[in-house]
Amino acid sequence: MTIKRWHSKNNRFAYSFIKKPLLSKNNIISRHKLAKDYHSLSDGKVNIFSDESKFNLLYSDGKVSVWRKPETGLALKNLSPTIKHGSGSIMVWGCFSYKGVGKLVFIEGKRIIWTILTFFLTIYHLLLQTWDYLTIPFSKIMTRSTNQKLQLTFFRTKR
Repeated sequence: MTIKRWHSKNNRFAYSFIKKPLLSKNNIISRHKLAKDYHSLSDGKVNIFSDESKFNLLYSDGKVSVWRKPETGLALKNLSPTIKHGSGSIMVWGCFSYKGVGKLVFIEGKRIIWTILTFFLTIYHLLLQTWDYLTIPFSKIMTRSTNQKLQLTFFRTKR
């Protein structure tokens, strides 16, 4: 009996790992503290939460698999096309609050270098526009980023 048949017989099949955030004890404690600090609905009504995500325009950065027969690796249907110098990406930044959704920022291009100051000033300007648009009393700005290059934390209590 082959290993593959043994696995099939025992209802075991090949899958990719499901990804989840790696949370240490310190992460869990800090997230719990953050949730307790901002748990009331009245606190949530005056906060704006923001996040950014990167999207590839053509192909994924992740692992790509193909099921094929031996010696058919160069068949056109089994090839993944590539583009010289990458296909580019777009970063989308957005925010939301209790009262609605704010403005979106589209940062295009692979070669655009955003300094921390440029990023901060753009986002801060759009946060202020969102406050005016959603008529939220100015209380706190909080941006948290998982991207190490764009990681900022800024709190402001009064205008």
